[in-house]
Parts: sequence; structure tokens; C-alpha cells
Amino acid sequence: LLIGGMDWDVVRWIQALLGIGIASILFAITWHRTRSAAASFVVGLLSSLALSELLFEQIIYSETLCTFWIALSLLAFARMKANESDSIWDYALLGTSAALAGMTRPMFLFLGPLYFCFVMARARRLELRMLRDARLALVLAPTLLLAIGWSAVNKHTINYFGVTTTTGFNLSNHSGAFMELAPAQYSKIADIYLRYRAWQIPRMGSQTMTIWYAENEIKRKTGLSTAELSKQLTRMSLEMFAEHPILYLESVARSWVRFWGFGFYHFIGFFKDLTSSMV
Repeated sequence: LLIGGMDWDVVRWIQALLGIGIASILFAITWHRTRSAAASFVVGLLSSLALSELLFEQIIYSETLCTFWIALSLLAFARMKANESDSIWDYALLGTSAALAGMTRPMFLFLGPLYFCFVMARARRLELRMLRDARLALVLAPTLLLAIGWSAVNKHTINYFGVTTTTGFNLSNHSGAFMELAPAQYSKIADIYLRYRAWQIPRMGSQTMTIWYAENEIKRKTGLSTAELSKQLTRMSLEMFAEHPILYLESVARSWVRFWGFGFYHFIGFFKDLTSSMV
């Protein structure tokens, strides 16, 4: 956004270029794994023609940038797996791109530790002396440094130790599907949420994003800050998931179906109508 000067059209062009980069990276990954130019071309082409990817490139969301970092990390790992290069630069690229994917969308902060485990597993036998290899630090250290460092900044500025203050808000996209079952101590939050959910479902077809409409009223009625509300929503959602695991899994399954099915395009239409009404 800063590079684009906060000009949405410029940002869309940047995201389109990232899309081309993603397709190229997928071509390279497939080539490393198959040595087939035809297979590599098909994989790269499918990425370029995926409607969901193309539509995300036209929206000011973080998905495209995050996908780029994930693809770049996979390319670094594919190069290491192919044994074409065991240079320090591949380790650095793997760790840095995994860390940046996690910082772009915190749900992917597991990538750094996961790649670290994969790299360790390549040796087929674990020995303590392996941990003295400085290249291993390059896989895990970027994620730890960025995540802990940014969490410390948040703690200092808003008294919230964490990479993002939206964790609870995002979890409510699932717990909101059965918000009427929320524990009694969260009744004030649940009552306000349910009122907004009744308004949101006919418009969008699901409870997704309801919390962003209810946020201001909830904070006004409870006196909670954004960070404090996120903590409350996180605790509430985790308790609800533990108490009603089947309902949680049903919500996750519906979300996957909507994303990979036709429901995604309904969401894009909703987004377009919403932004048009705001202009």
C-alpha cells in the first residue's frame, strides 16, 4: 500500500504482478520436482487462470502477497530437496519468506517451525551437532525475531502481546455460527452479535464478517478496547469450540466449501455492492 502511494489502482497492478510472480514460482517448483516442461507449464497456467486468485488480485486484501511469500518459501525448499543447491542463501530465503508469510497473515506463523522440522528430517537421523549448523538458525530465527519483536511493540503501545489484535475477531467467524450457545459470562457480547447476525445473514448468506459491524456497539456497551475485545472473543470462541467441536467443524467445512465453490463468487458480488455503495 505504501509503495503504491495508497492508490488502489496502483496496488491492484502490483498484486497482478505478484500473481505473475506466483505462477512463475509454481512453474519453477514443478520443474524442480518433475523436470517436465509440460507439467510445469500446466501448473503455472492453472494458477494464472484460477478465478479465485485473479479476483483476489483485484481486492485490497493480503491474500495475494501472502500467497507470494508461501510460494517463494516452497521454491527455496524445493531447491534444497532437489539437492541442486545447499547454499546459505536458500536457507535464508526459506526462513525469511516463511516469516514474512506469517507476518502478512499470522495464521501462517507455523511455517517457520514446520520448515525447520522438515529440514531437520532431511538428515534422516537426528544428532545434537546438527543444531550447531548456522544455516538451521536462518530457517527458524526470522519467524521468531519478527513475531516476538512485533508482539513486543504491540505490548508497549497497546498493552497486547501478540502479532495481531484480530485473532478473536477472526475466530468469531466460526463461533458466530452458533453464538446463541455462548457461555453466560459472554451474554452481553453474544446478544449484540446475534442482533447483527440476523441482519447480516440475509445480505451475505452467512454470519461471516458480522463482528465488524457489531464491534463498535459491543465496545461501547462493554467498555472494552479493541485489544481487550479480541482477547474476550478469543477466550469465548475457544471455550465454545471445546464444548461444541462438531458445530465448529461444520462451520469450518462450510467455509471451505464456500471458498472453493460458488459461494466465493457470491462473496465477491457482496463486496462489490458494498464498495459501490460507499463511493
